Amino acid sequence: MKCAVVDVGSNTIRLSVYQTEGKNFRQLFTSKETTGLASYISHHRMEKDGVLCAAAALNKFRSILEQFEIDRTEVFATASLRNIDNSNEVVMELFRETGYQIKVLSGHEEALCDFYGVMYNIYIDTGMIFDIGGGSTELVTFENRKPCTIESAGIGSLNLYNQFVEKIIPKKKELAAMGEKVQQELDDLFGCRVLARQTKNKDIIGVGGTARALLKLVSLYYHLEEKNRCITRNQLEEIFQMATNKQKQIQNIILKICPERVHTIIPGMLVMKSILEKAGCERIVVSKYGVREGYLYHAILSRDEDKEEIQ
Repeated sequence: MKCAVVDVGSNTIRLSVYQTEGKNFRQLFTSKETTGLASYISHHRMEKDGVLCAAAALNKFRSILEQFEIDRTEVFATASLRNIDNSNEVVMELFRETGYQIKVLSGHEEALCDFYGVMYNIYIDTGMIFDIGGGSTELVTFENRKPCTIESAGIGSLNLYNQFVEKIIPKKKELAAMGEKVQQELDDLFGCRVLARQTKNKDIIGVGGTARALLKLVSLYYHLEEKNRCITRNQLEEIFQMATNKQKQIQNIILKICPERVHTIIPGMLVMKSILEKAGCERIVVSKYGVREGYLYHAILSRDEDKEEIQ
């Protein structure tokens, strides 16, 4: 069976197509559109232009999928539609514009999908997963490959940029204000303290576009092997300092590998640094799979009674 999964995020809308057999799958291809939907939110409501932007991306994906024999297409949204007051109206309007019925995931459901995506890809018994999106950050601690704490914070790389940064590179005062906001949000979460207290695992698992972009940045700057999936705390700190100090070599690499994230990569790294510090971890292992694969496995391919259903 061929399944298509579309993830309507706060910064990008992504399409992934998979060949499935039972509960197993492999990715056939992926595509993305950078829409920056969080930038279309005013007074907690998505503006009409944002709806039209999302609809254009979804209809582009529909045209792509019409070239293939797709058995099932699922579309879900995360903080992009979850954190707005007119969520139901936007979902209805997008249905009228595209024909897609969009499932809006709660923060708990999004984090759960991150967990199942990672567990499909990486064998690790105990630890923590983070997913820094454009509009939210999800955290999951797990033990014996079972989720323990599942949390979502309303801080993301794009909404931090929109809220605190005037130009492209944050000024010192803007960095300080962002850092204070991130610390306040993370202080309210339980998972980081649990991980730091209960496990000796110095690795933390990162999923999502921010983690993947930083992995590419680190690998290129340090001339690491293509198969590398790890970022050390020292590497993150050095890259962060060079980026905030407008070091030209790092700016050129960012423009080369992820130009669409030139304004959000520093806020994303700031959140990442704060999570590492609070969790007491020294290295990030970046998972190939995340929320889309977790949604595919958990909500589409697997209907086991012992799994928490996404309604």
